[in-house]
Amino acid sequence: LAKCGWRTFLEHRLRLEPAPNPEFAWPPVDARLVGELLHGVLERLVRSGAHVAQGAVGKPGAEAIEQALRELGAQLAREKGLTLPGFERVLIERARRSIDIGVEEIWAQGPLGEPQAEWQGEIALADAAGIEHRLTFRADRRDQRPRQSALLTDYKSGRCFAEGKKDETVRRKLLSGIRRGERLQAVAYALGGAEQRGQSAVGRYLFLAPAKGDEQPRRTLDVDLAGPDGPELLRAFKAAAATLLSAWSLGALAPSARCAKPACSGTAASAGVSRPSSRACGCAARPALRRRRCSSGSSCPQRRQRSRPGRLRRNGRERPRRSAPPGSRSAAPGAARVRAPGGPR
Repeated sequence: LAKCGWRTFLEHRLRLEPAPNPEFAWPPVDARLVGELLHGVLERLVRSGAHVAQGAVGKPGAEAIEQALRELGAQLAREKGLTLPGFERVLIERARRSIDIGVEEIWAQGPLGEPQAEWQGEIALADAAGIEHRLTFRADRRDQRPRQSALLTDYKSGRCFAEGKKDETVRRKLLSGIRRGERLQAVAYALGGAEQRGQSAVGRYLFLAPAKGDEQPRRTLDVDLAGPDGPELLRAFKAAAATLLSAWSLGALAPSARCAKPACSGTAASAGVSRPSSRACGCAARPALRRRRCSSGSSCPQRRQRSRPGRLRRNGRERPRRSAPPGSRSAAPGAARVRAPGGPR
């Protein structure tokens, strides 16, 4: 919602999807498909892992990982209607490296203590008018650690959005993302991850994008509201949530000029829904207005471009205005019409 309200309206209210390309083409293996397969495989490995003690789950073997990859990869391809020969294999190979990284990171400290996959929680937040809303969330995994806070993890198939060599740089980038309303998951996990009163929880992002070359990217980013930065993170979270809840309640779902997702343009076009322009002028959204006077007045960028002296726009290109031939309308505005002797009236 914070990144593009229009896209949120199309996907979550109207539940639209981009129309398939009528031309025969190889479907793209985008990050969303890889992320779905990644989440599904890690969820199965956590649920059906080897139980080494009371409720503890050990690290799965290579055969279990390969079996989960093949079965869930084929299932996902069938659900998406992607039945081209070889597509399933391409999808599996794209996700394999990230899954190997996820297995190593998840079981880095040994067996998991009573893990819960796809754990659901609930928090109460107020909008700008003070109206309380009950919001539910779903964490990819919840670990109840002995004598420690509960750990709620969200898997990310991409790179860390708060990279930095110094802890202050990482904290500043995380706080900036929370204030923009784009990085709210970990704070919500830390706020609503405790099952009982008096307990505490930590929200964690786990980044699983493969490294490039010899770099060592950050894999985890924790949010602990009991830490020194907790009060500031919580204030930023509540302020951003209040703004987003008010916008959702009022229907203020404006499109973002930075949004280039297919769901924001292709979905709307295929469903016959015109995407509103992010500008105030209708000329940018409706080319037909360029041929007549715009209602936006002198502030209209298309009108300013049309009124430039000595230029003429045609088919999106500019060229010098030609001089008027004898006996025709003069190029100068307001000039008198001249008729050749003996010519038609």
